[in-house]
Parts: sequence; C-alpha cells; structure tokens
Amino acid sequence: MATLIDSSVFIEIERRGQSLSALEATLGSEPFGLASITASALLVGVRRAVSERQRARRTAFVDAILDRIPVLPFDLETARSHARLPSELACRSVRTTC
Repeated sequence: MATLIDSSVFIEIERRGQSLSALEATLGSEPFGLASITASALLVGVRRAVSERQRARRTAFVDAILDRIPVLPFDLETARSHARLPSELACRSVRTTC
C-alpha cells in the first residue's frame, strides 16, 4: 500500500517555493503516489493561472510531479481514502475528535 499525497500538499510546496526533493526526503523509502483525481486537480490549477508567467511556472511544477510520482488509479477504495483525508486534516486543524 502507498501513501496518497493530496493536492493541498503540492500546492503548499509550490507556494513556499520548495522542491519535490524535500517531500521525497520526508517520505523516505515509504511508497507514495497520487490519485488520478489529484493529478486532474493539479492540471486544473495550471489552466486557471492568471498570467502566462504563472502558467509556465505551474506547468513546470506539475510536469515534474507527474514525471516523478506515480499516478494511481482512482477506484472505490482510493475514493474512500481520498474522502477521509480532508476530514482528518480538518479535525487536526481544530484539534477535535471526529
């Protein structure tokens, strides 16, 4: 089983100007990937860029992600995991039990 990385993680890495190497170092030898729906969300972000400069920067960043990180099929089991992520993150941010 691999750890699924949510689009919010990649968005935060881009906003901070960090590289994918930092994420890969954090995960170590643990298998990881992104769901095909996450790849789609990242590509939507490229298309929604407000300037050509931003679009070019996002394109390079998303292309690097898609070249280096396996895109996993989005089946029902993956959908359940993906649905759990935002809920768990929201619970952590308000420090409550869900």
